[in-house]
Amino acid sequence: METPDDKKLVNICLEELCNKLGLQKTSNLSQSDYEFICYHIEEKTPVNISLSTIKRIFEGKYERLPQLATLDAIAQLAGYTGWQEFKSVKLRENFRQSPTDKTVSKPSKKTKKVNKKMLVPLTLLISMAAILVFYLSYTKSNGNESESVGVSVSVSDKETAPIPEVEFSARKAVDSGLPNTVIFSYNIDHIEADSFFIQQSWDKRRRVKIEKNNYTQTDIYYEPGSYKAKIIANDSVLKEIDVVINSEKWVAFTAVKMQDVPIYYDLSSSAGDSIMRISVDQMKAEGLEPDTNQQIFHFYTNYSDGFKKFRNDFRFKTRIRLNPLNKAPCYIAAINIMASDGMIAVPVINSGCTSQIGLMISDVNVDGKKNDLSSFGIEADQWYDLEIRTENNKASVFINGSLAFEQEYTVPTGFIAGISLASNGLLEVDYVSLSDSMGVAGYHEEFDINIK
Repeated sequence: METPDDKKLVNICLEELCNKLGLQKTSNLSQSDYEFICYHIEEKTPVNISLSTIKRIFEGKYERLPQLATLDAIAQLAGYTGWQEFKSVKLRENFRQSPTDKTVSKPSKKTKKVNKKMLVPLTLLISMAAILVFYLSYTKSNGNESESVGVSVSVSDKETAPIPEVEFSARKAVDSGLPNTVIFSYNIDHIEADSFFIQQSWDKRRRVKIEKNNYTQTDIYYEPGSYKAKIIANDSVLKEIDVVINSEKWVAFTAVKMQDVPIYYDLSSSAGDSIMRISVDQMKAEGLEPDTNQQIFHFYTNYSDGFKKFRNDFRFKTRIRLNPLNKAPCYIAAINIMASDGMIAVPVINSGCTSQIGLMISDVNVDGKKNDLSSFGIEADQWYDLEIRTENNKASVFINGSLAFEQEYTVPTGFIAGISLASNGLLEVDYVSLSDSMGVAGYHEEFDINIK
């Protein structure tokens, strides 16, 4: 029987879930935060919970306790095996005590292994919730997206049957460049379900409805990257296919929160001094006001086939300078190396905010809440040399020539598919270079007027 204490337990579980994902207090969540939570529940549990249900639970707008499957999913995302384990633990601890009153343990280096299918983003690459959502949207690497498959749909006269084979393929309107229209071909005539969709990536907002007796659907991709497009019946993924949107050069764009289409910039107009940058004047020309609290995020991204020669062991070097863009207390930049079988994401942030960051090193996440990442603190308007070395499943990060961090991992990264530098400030990039593990250069870009 449900008791008033059960609701208290739900609230405590939600608080722990938010802390686990690096989100704000449960009373301060935004629409994008709820979407982020729904995404993680879908990725990490066999349960799909609608956005409206999640909002209702967080806002306490329910008379009866949520179903056990829903509670299990929330508890699992908070780090437990299920609701019963969470409840037992809290009852032993006297859950009426505030979670913040617990004894703080001695600092230690704690890392968490990540399932290869869930290398994304999520993660705590950038724990500020708004940045995380955008970060996830733009740093998906090939093979890192996954959606649970297992809900049966009807086929022919059978009420329920295993998910059948389905025709589903894609081709691009142009080989490279942005935006890029993708033409999907499919055949779902033999499948019985209430509704069908094609989803261009992990993001459910990129889901479009499709119909039987129609065999073509087009969609536009606005950012370079490697995506997993899905064809879906009801809530069941029938098939996933790779869609790779190449750029073959550096592309600069701004993502504005809650807007689907990014703003592109002409990099050559700001390359007179061989620096890759987006200027304040360029932003204002696009109607963006840098000094407001509007949540905007800049990206420099390059998905090129030329990077594929760098596999597993490599050295990445760059020189960057970051300036705050608006009144945000934490200004951050992240270097993201997307590979075929993994991802390396290394952020830097103003020194007072290093608790808010995390690193992703292939299958390992390093949470700034549980590790001392103060070596990744930077100051505004200062140039920093950053280097990432990977060799024999060990990554080392150097800042201004000094070792800042090293981490062993299990899953080799595979070949490099793309590079992205993201920030919520004005990021300037002096150069980018890639070499093999012996330091033999294979790619070097100093950003002259012909950006390549």
